[in-house]
Amino acid sequence: MSAAPHVSNHQRMLVVDHSLPGAPLREVSDEELAERARLDHDRFDEVWDGVAHLNPSGGADHHSIEFELGLVLYPLVQPLGLRIATELSVMDASQPLQNYRNPDLVVYDPAQLDLQWATRGIALAVDVRSPHDASYEKLPFFAARGIPEVLIVHPRQRTVELFLLQPNATYRADEPDPHDGSIALRFVPVGFTTIPPLLPNGSPVLRATTPTGHLDI
Repeated sequence: MSAAPHVSNHQRMLVVDHSLPGAPLREVSDEELAERARLDHDRFDEVWDGVAHLNPSGGADHHSIEFELGLVLYPLVQPLGLRIATELSVMDASQPLQNYRNPDLVVYDPAQLDLQWATRGIALAVDVRSPHDASYEKLPFFAARGIPEVLIVHPRQRTVELFLLQPNATYRADEPDPHDGSIALRFVPVGFTTIPPLLPNGSPVLRATTPTGHLDI
Protein backbone atom coordinates (compact mmCIF):
# COMPACT_ATOMS: atom_id res chain seq x y z
CA MET A 1 0.00 0.00 0.00
CA SER A 2 1.41 3.39 -0.95
CA ALA A 3 2.45 5.77 1.77
CA ALA A 4 0.63 8.95 2.61
CA PRO A 5 1.24 11.92 0.32
CA HIS A 6 4.24 14.02 1.32
CA VAL A 7 3.33 17.39 2.78
CA SER A 8 6.92 18.48 2.16
CA ASN A 9 6.04 19.34 -1.44
CA HIS A 10 5.02 22.73 -0.03
CA GLN A 11 7.70 25.38 0.43
CA ARG A 12 7.82 27.51 3.61
CA MET A 13 4.84 26.97 5.84
CA LEU A 14 3.44 27.14 9.32
CA VAL A 15 2.95 23.67 10.73
CA VAL A 16 1.59 22.01 13.86
CA ASP A 17 4.46 19.95 15.27
CA HIS A 18 3.25 16.91 17.21
CA SER A 19 6.80 15.92 18.14
CA LEU A 20 6.88 18.79 20.66
CA PRO A 21 4.93 19.20 23.93
CA GLY A 22 1.70 21.05 23.32
CA ALA A 23 1.97 20.48 19.54
CA PRO A 24 2.87 24.14 18.84
CA LEU A 25 2.39 26.03 15.61
CA ARG A 26 5.80 26.88 14.15
CA GLU A 27 7.43 27.83 10.89
CA VAL A 28 9.57 25.31 9.05
CA SER A 29 12.29 26.16 6.58
CA ASP A 30 12.75 24.84 3.07
CA GLU A 31 15.83 22.96 4.29
CA GLU A 32 13.93 21.23 7.08
CA LEU A 33 11.14 20.19 4.72
CA ALA A 34 13.67 18.82 2.23
CA GLU A 35 15.47 16.88 4.95
CA ARG A 36 12.21 15.38 6.25
CA ALA A 37 11.37 14.24 2.73
CA ARG A 38 14.87 12.83 2.15
CA LEU A 39 14.70 10.79 5.36
CA ASP A 40 11.07 9.79 4.68
CA HIS A 41 10.10 11.34 8.03
CA ASP A 42 7.03 12.98 6.50
CA ARG A 43 5.45 9.58 5.88
CA PHE A 44 3.07 10.05 8.82
CA ASP A 45 2.33 13.75 8.33
CA GLU A 46 -1.18 15.03 7.72
CA VAL A 47 -2.89 18.15 6.37
CA TRP A 48 -5.86 19.54 8.27
CA ASP A 49 -7.80 22.06 6.19
CA GLY A 50 -4.61 23.24 4.54
CA VAL A 51 -2.43 23.23 7.70
CA ALA A 52 0.32 20.63 7.84
CA HIS A 53 0.61 18.50 10.99
CA LEU A 54 4.03 16.90 11.48
CA ASN A 55 3.77 13.51 13.16
CA PRO A 56 6.79 11.55 14.37
CA SER A 57 7.02 7.84 13.72
CA GLY A 58 5.93 5.69 16.66
CA GLY A 59 8.44 3.54 18.51
CA ALA A 60 8.88 -0.22 18.41
CA ASP A 61 6.01 -0.92 20.80
CA HIS A 62 3.70 1.33 18.77
CA HIS A 63 4.43 -0.56 15.56
CA SER A 64 4.25 -3.95 17.28
CA ILE A 65 0.72 -3.14 18.44
CA GLU A 66 -0.26 -2.20 14.87
CA PHE A 67 1.16 -5.47 13.54
CA GLU A 68 -0.45 -7.68 16.17
CA LEU A 69 -3.83 -5.99 15.77
CA GLY A 70 -3.53 -6.74 12.07
CA LEU A 71 -2.88 -10.41 12.89
CA VAL A 72 -6.03 -10.50 14.99
CA LEU A 73 -8.22 -8.73 12.46
CA TYR A 74 -7.06 -10.30 9.19
CA PRO A 75 -8.81 -13.72 9.47
CA LEU A 76 -12.00 -11.94 10.53
CA VAL A 77 -12.15 -9.27 7.82
CA GLN A 78 -10.77 -11.30 4.89
CA PRO A 79 -13.93 -13.42 4.45
CA LEU A 80 -15.91 -10.17 4.29
CA GLY A 81 -13.87 -9.01 1.30
CA LEU A 82 -12.13 -6.33 3.38
CA ARG A 83 -8.44 -5.55 3.65
CA ILE A 84 -6.12 -4.06 6.26
CA ALA A 85 -3.58 -1.32 5.62
CA THR A 86 -1.18 0.94 7.47
CA GLU A 87 -0.13 4.33 6.07
CA LEU A 88 -3.39 4.63 4.15
CA SER A 89 -4.58 8.22 4.09
CA VAL A 90 -8.24 8.95 4.74
CA MET A 91 -9.07 11.94 2.56
CA ASP A 92 -11.72 14.57 2.12
CA ALA A 93 -12.89 13.86 -1.42
CA SER A 94 -13.60 17.55 -2.08
CA GLN A 95 -10.01 18.62 -1.32
CA PRO A 96 -7.94 15.44 -0.97
CA LEU A 97 -4.43 16.93 -0.79
CA GLN A 98 -5.48 19.73 1.56
CA ASN A 99 -7.42 17.69 4.11
CA TYR A 100 -6.46 14.17 5.14
CA ARG A 101 -5.65 12.07 8.20
CA ASN A 102 -3.45 9.00 8.58
CA PRO A 103 -4.78 6.41 11.04
CA ASP A 104 -2.27 3.82 12.17
CA LEU A 105 -4.41 1.01 10.77
CA VAL A 106 -7.45 0.95 8.50
CA VAL A 107 -9.87 -1.83 7.56
CA TYR A 108 -11.34 -0.93 4.18
CA ASP A 109 -13.29 -2.17 1.17
CA PRO A 110 -10.81 -2.33 -1.75
CA ALA A 111 -13.67 -1.94 -4.24
CA GLN A 112 -14.23 1.58 -2.89
CA LEU A 113 -10.60 2.69 -2.80
CA ASP A 114 -10.01 5.92 -4.74
CA LEU A 115 -6.62 5.69 -6.45
CA GLN A 116 -4.17 5.02 -3.58
CA TRP A 117 -6.17 6.70 -0.83
CA ALA A 118 -9.49 6.23 0.89
CA THR A 119 -12.40 8.65 0.91
CA ARG A 120 -15.11 6.07 1.66
CA GLY A 121 -15.66 2.37 2.31
CA ILE A 122 -13.78 2.27 5.65
CA ALA A 123 -15.07 -0.18 8.27
CA LEU A 124 -12.60 0.67 11.05
CA ALA A 125 -9.89 3.21 11.80
CA VAL A 126 -7.34 2.53 14.55
CA ASP A 127 -5.07 5.07 16.21
CA VAL A 128 -2.33 3.93 18.58
CA ARG A 129 -1.64 6.89 20.83
CA SER A 130 1.69 8.70 20.88
CA PRO A 131 2.83 11.63 23.03
CA HIS A 132 1.36 14.96 21.86
CA ASP A 133 -0.82 13.31 19.21
CA ALA A 134 -4.33 14.41 18.20
CA SER A 135 -6.25 11.13 18.14
CA TYR A 136 -9.41 12.59 19.66
CA GLU A 137 -9.32 15.71 17.52
CA LYS A 138 -9.50 13.46 14.42
CA LEU A 139 -12.87 12.01 15.39
CA PRO A 140 -15.06 14.68 13.71
CA PHE A 141 -13.13 14.16 10.46
CA PHE A 142 -13.64 10.39 10.64
CA ALA A 143 -17.33 10.89 11.43
CA ALA A 144 -17.73 13.10 8.35
CA ARG A 145 -16.25 10.26 6.26
CA GLY A 146 -18.86 7.86 7.70
CA ILE A 147 -16.39 5.55 9.47
CA PRO A 148 -18.62 3.43 11.74
CA GLU A 149 -16.02 2.43 14.33
CA VAL A 150 -12.83 4.06 15.61
CA LEU A 151 -10.54 2.25 18.03
CA ILE A 152 -8.01 4.25 20.08
CA VAL A 153 -5.29 2.21 21.77
CA HIS A 154 -3.28 3.37 24.79
CA PRO A 155 0.04 1.48 24.56
CA ARG A 156 1.41 1.92 28.08
CA GLN A 157 -1.84 1.03 29.83
CA ARG A 158 -2.79 -1.59 27.20
CA THR A 159 -6.34 -0.24 27.15
CA VAL A 160 -8.65 0.63 24.27
CA GLU A 161 -11.53 3.00 23.63
CA LEU A 162 -14.13 2.29 20.98
CA PHE A 163 -16.12 5.10 19.37
CA LEU A 164 -19.33 4.22 17.51
CA LEU A 165 -20.80 6.45 14.82
CA GLN A 166 -24.24 7.84 15.63
CA PRO A 167 -27.05 8.94 13.24
CA ASN A 168 -26.16 12.61 13.89
CA ALA A 169 -22.61 12.05 12.54
CA THR A 170 -20.92 12.15 15.95
CA TYR A 171 -19.29 9.38 17.94
CA ARG A 172 -20.41 7.80 21.18
CA ALA A 173 -17.79 6.20 23.41
CA ASP A 174 -18.72 2.56 23.95
CA GLU A 175 -19.15 1.28 27.49
CA PRO A 176 -17.13 -1.73 28.69
CA ASP A 177 -18.99 -4.96 29.30
CA PRO A 178 -20.17 -4.84 32.94
CA HIS A 179 -19.13 -8.46 33.55
CA ASP A 180 -15.56 -8.64 32.25
CA GLY A 181 -14.73 -5.04 31.28
CA SER A 182 -14.16 -5.96 27.63
CA ILE A 183 -14.67 -3.69 24.65
CA ALA A 184 -16.05 -5.45 21.56
CA LEU A 185 -15.97 -4.36 17.94
CA ARG A 186 -19.32 -4.51 16.18
CA PHE A 187 -18.49 -5.46 12.60
CA VAL A 188 -16.35 -8.49 13.49
CA PRO A 189 -16.39 -10.73 16.60
CA VAL A 190 -13.37 -9.55 18.58
CA GLY A 191 -13.24 -8.21 22.12
CA PHE A 192 -10.41 -6.50 23.97
CA THR A 193 -9.66 -6.90 27.67
CA THR A 194 -6.83 -5.44 29.75
CA ILE A 195 -5.06 -8.08 31.85
CA PRO A 196 -3.29 -6.54 34.89
CA PRO A 197 0.41 -7.34 35.42
CA LEU A 198 1.12 -10.54 37.32
CA LEU A 199 4.26 -9.17 39.00
CA PRO A 200 4.77 -5.85 40.83
CA ASN A 201 7.11 -4.55 38.13
CA GLY A 202 5.29 -6.22 35.26
CA SER A 203 3.29 -4.65 32.47
CA PRO A 204 -0.38 -5.05 31.58
CA VAL A 205 -1.44 -7.02 28.51
CA LEU A 206 -4.15 -6.27 25.98
CA ARG A 207 -5.97 -9.53 25.26
CA ALA A 208 -7.82 -9.79 21.95
CA THR A 209 -10.39 -12.58 22.01
CA THR A 210 -12.00 -14.04 18.89
CA PRO A 211 -14.17 -17.15 18.29
CA THR A 212 -11.01 -19.19 17.66
CA GLY A 213 -8.90 -18.09 20.65
CA HIS A 214 -7.00 -15.09 21.91
CA LEU A 215 -3.78 -13.15 21.36
CA ASP A 216 -2.03 -11.16 24.07
CA ILE A 217 -0.69 -7.87 22.75
